[in-house]
Amino acid sequence: MKKSLFIITLLFISIDLLGQQIINSNCTDGNTTVSISVREIGGWSGTFPLIYYGGWWNFTTLSGLSVEGFETNTDDITFNLPCGCYEISGFSGSGPSYPFGYSINGADYVVPAVVGQVGTDTLCFGTPGCIDNLAYNFNPEANFDDGSC
Repeated sequence: MKKSLFIITLLFISIDLLGQQIINSNCTDGNTTVSISVREIGGWSGTFPLIYYGGWWNFTTLSGLSVEGFETNTDDITFNLPCGCYEISGFSGSGPSYPFGYSINGADYVVPAVVGQVGTDTLCFGTPGCIDNLAYNFNPEANFDDGSC
């Protein structure tokens, strides 16, 4: 049985107020392997399957395009994708009881919105920076353009 108070839930999960996370992943040849787990977050009572309880989630490019080969009909997925920025969003099937949360590469779960709201975050994999080698602020270690050129 899933029962907890929202105020208790806040003590045990990470609330993302900025809406963007830079994940410094190993980008080899412009690609990286990423594992994503999505759940309903119950705070001290644990996490619960998102899909099983009628929740949903999506993972797209920042322009809203689907990521080839990516399936969101499961709570756990590992896949290879180009380094860069993407949008993750989701909603708990339990509505106002438990928020949507996600974990990247086994890290702590992040809750991008309060209960009862669609949670959305921007995830950037790799090292951001100016990749134009003619620009004054060119960053030879950058894997993807962050718009700073």
